[in-house]
Amino acid sequence: MKEPKVIAFDRRLGVGDIISSLPALYVIKQLYPKAKLLLFTSKVGFYLCKNFDFIDRIFLQGLELTQNDENLPQIIDEYNIDTLILAHRTSKNIKFAKQSKCKNIITWWHLHTLFSPRFKHPKHIKRLKRLEIQRCLDLVRMIDPKLYDAKIKEFDLKTMPIQIQSDRENIEHISAFLKPIQKDFKYIIGLSCFGISSAYYNLKMSDWIVLVKALAGRFKNFLFIFMNFKQSGYEFEDFKEENIKVFNNDENLLHLVELTRRLKLCISLSTGNIHIADNLKIDTLGFYPQTDSMLFPCGNYGGHFDALFLPKDWHNEYEFYKDEFYKLAQDILSKFEE
Repeated sequence: MKEPKVIAFDRRLGVGDIISSLPALYVIKQLYPKAKLLLFTSKVGFYLCKNFDFIDRIFLQGLELTQNDENLPQIIDEYNIDTLILAHRTSKNIKFAKQSKCKNIITWWHLHTLFSPRFKHPKHIKRLKRLEIQRCLDLVRMIDPKLYDAKIKEFDLKTMPIQIQSDRENIEHISAFLKPIQKDFKYIIGLSCFGISSAYYNLKMSDWIVLVKALAGRFKNFLFIFMNFKQSGYEFEDFKEENIKVFNNDENLLHLVELTRRLKLCISLSTGNIHIADNLKIDTLGFYPQTDSMLFPCGNYGGHFDALFLPKDWHNEYEFYKDEFYKLAQDILSKFEE
């Protein structure tokens, strides 16, 4: 096979989706070091990926890429992209990719790709049966399966240099947030209680607050931080407990990354925050739908992962699962005291 000269990886969506793509992006650059690696992504992807030197250029949706992507074929041809990976298949993107001159397009099976020899597809495995990180790597394999199979064992998720890097302004911002806290705490525990995609698999906010107050009372040498953001629409009342604080993030996603870097444990729904912690090798405790147990588990990069996995009808026994999660959180924090 002729070695690719310019490889473009199209990956947008949410934080977890972008982070799941990082091993694939790194492996591409290692397998094809002479090729230019371009990333088509969203604002979220830009923040998470902008400090990686193995990505040669990022094209941002809404800026270089128009919001509707009608200029995608022009960019593909202008930058002589010979291999395009669509890591999230959509009819729209497939249609625009077809309008370009790119000869090698890789994506999942789709009705609009079946009769074009330019498209390559990985072996079909049900999405919920495959780790999302591995699904992205499956796409990379299709560039050159023989080369990939010969080299992939050389890569280990735990040692890949793909931890998200924050900037100086983020370090200073989080240091300023933590500075007024007078007492020196042994560990910082982060709590992520908001997630649009996990809204069904969530506790009532009042129950999250009861949980954290109980933990703060028992583990007085730990600092508990609710991680909030403007778009959540929720405002916490001030806590009387000196070891409970609220961090309200602005639009700079790397502030959240830098705060997460300082945690001992991230307690979270199956949402972007827990994947940031996983990437940074921070221990995680998830309140998780059973369907994400294969697709988006944590513990991939070296941190320890625990979770309470919830069946679809878990609301029928809400109090039971709430109490089980309380117990699990207490047991994990107790081990940190040992």
